[in-house]
Amino acid sequence: MTDQSSKLETIRIFQLEENEIEISYLPKDNYPIEDGNRRQWLTIVLVNLGLKFLKVSTSTKEGKQFLFFKKDDADLKLIIDGEIQKNEEKNSHKYWYWCGRVLKGKTKEFNQELNFPSGLHYIEFWADRNPEIKNINLEFSFKIFGKIALYQDIEQTNFVNLRKEPKRRDENIICQLKEGEKVEILEERVIGDWVPFKSYVWHKVKYQKQEGYVLSSFVEIEGQERETIIENIKQKAKELNLEESLCLALAGCESKYKVYAASKPYNPEDLKIGQ
Repeated sequence: MTDQSSKLETIRIFQLEENEIEISYLPKDNYPIEDGNRRQWLTIVLVNLGLKFLKVSTSTKEGKQFLFFKKDDADLKLIIDGEIQKNEEKNSHKYWYWCGRVLKGKTKEFNQELNFPSGLHYIEFWADRNPEIKNINLEFSFKIFGKIALYQDIEQTNFVNLRKEPKRRDENIICQLKEGEKVEILEERVIGDWVPFKSYVWHKVKYQKQEGYVLSSFVEIEGQERETIIENIKQKAKELNLEESLCLALAGCESKYKVYAASKPYNPEDLKIGQ
């Protein structure tokens, strides 16, 4: 009786080079799948990356083409972020995108635009018998997103203005954005008009095909959320052996845990962020 117990054979970590937006990946020696029954074979984990396109080329055989167990076809299942990619072809296995009884040794391609935002993503392959993967092609998106966050605003407004320029003039307003609405960050940290008790730092954003500027205090960029800032403060307090509650209270009072909150600079044009 064949032992179907799973085991981890290898872990490979890839670091993308600057401006690299596409990777064509083929497991070493095609990492041949040993004959077996419905088990997880390969998992690709994307960390802090957006996935724009995924293309996978695979061939599978029907059971008649094997020497033994001729009623058991070779199939391959694809799961993206927990969602099984279904096979809509007639007489196929619904949850196996590549089905041997339909393909009969031919190659089929999964080619889909996903447009997943930057984050943590999983691409899983499950094998029945031994399908052959020809190539896995991933195209990444480096778009950065944020959401409108108006909590703890001293003016207690329920909207924020999208402006043509990082300036406070009324004629500069394009439209109004509400709590929780998503924006794409086109340019982070633009020096503009000073807004009392908040900041002089703005973000250039895109919202529903409109481009403009929003004051940084009203935007939570992915990875800079309030909860993330609080956890970072806790960790730093622990490293420095400081009272955690005191550090949190001070940060809350001074900036409300907002990344670019600042006092009015003497000359904001001369101030270089990050120094």
